[in-house]
Amino acid sequence: MTGRSGRRDRIAALLVCLSMVAVLTGCDDGYPRDDLDIARPTASGGAPAVVAQLNRMNADSLTTTRWEFALDEPCELSLAAQRPDGRSEVLKLELLHSDIQVKGNVGGPVHAVQVDFSGTPELTDQHLFEAERWTDAVEYATNLQDLQRLCAAQR
Repeated sequence: MTGRSGRRDRIAALLVCLSMVAVLTGCDDGYPRDDLDIARPTASGGAPAVVAQLNRMNADSLTTTRWEFALDEPCELSLAAQRPDGRSEVLKLELLHSDIQVKGNVGGPVHAVQVDFSGTPELTDQHLFEAERWTDAVEYATNLQDLQRLCAAQR
């Protein structure tokens, strides 16, 4: 009888070990480790660092309109748009009244960031940022939300 009991104990120990390996290797939820390294510029540089990060990300955006941001006032973002037809314009975005959304799989495997604000109808249904990686879109939206938080803290 001790033979069967010892065998069961070894099988149970093996199952525990396999479970531990599965738990330890499954903590990334399937994302590669480099996808999880999201830069957080607000800690040291405040709003100017966040705007600079957004502009760096805009350079790699898949959108046809090219955007460049500037912080006019603590709570107002200036968006310079260069349209594909050569037309350019500057839009103002009041940060506190903006709804920032990440949209997945827009037009295929592309993820987008959209900002809805009733005071700027030109931005309705426009994507400020598009990327192939979901984490890039989330990082972009998080940076915009950081600007909102910094603005709210100053009021």
